[in-house]
Amino acid sequence: MTDIEKILRTAGVRWADWLRLKYRKNAAKAIARDFGVSHAKAARWLSGTAPTFVDFMLAVKRPGWGIECVRHVMPSLMGPEPGASDDREALIMRRLDATEKALRDVVNQLKEIKHEGLGAASGDRHGGSHDPMGASAAGLGAPTLGLVP
Repeated sequence: MTDIEKILRTAGVRWADWLRLKYRKNAAKAIARDFGVSHAKAARWLSGTAPTFVDFMLAVKRPGWGIECVRHVMPSLMGPEPGASDDREALIMRRLDATEKALRDVVNQLKEIKHEGLGAASGDRHGGSHDPMGASAAGLGAPTLGLVP
C-alpha cells in the first residue's frame, strides 16, 4: 500500500475525530450549518467518511483550524513530528549503510571479473579458456563503471 493510499484510508477516521474535537453538542447540525452541507453529509463525516478536497480546504481555511487540521487529519503530509526525526535519521542511516555495502559488493565483483580477465590474457593457468566467446577481443570485456582502475 502506498503512502497516499494509507493517508486516504485513514483520512476519514481522522477527519471524524477532528470534527468531534471541534464540535461537542449537536455536532452534525453545527457542522452542516458551518460548512453549508446537508445534515446527512455531516453525519457521514462523523461516522468516518472522508471529506472532498474542497470541503477539506474549506476546513483548513476556517479561523483557528489551518495547519492543526492538516496535521491531525493527514499527518503524513506534514512530515515527522518534532522529536521523531531520530527515527527517520536512523532509517536513512540504515539505508545508506545498505547502499554502501551493495556498492562494495559490486566493486569486489568487478575486481574478480577484471582479475579473471587478466588471467586469460596472460595465459590460462587453469586449463580452460576464461573467454570462450572471444568477448575480450571484441571489446566486450568486463565493464569497470569507473570504479575499478
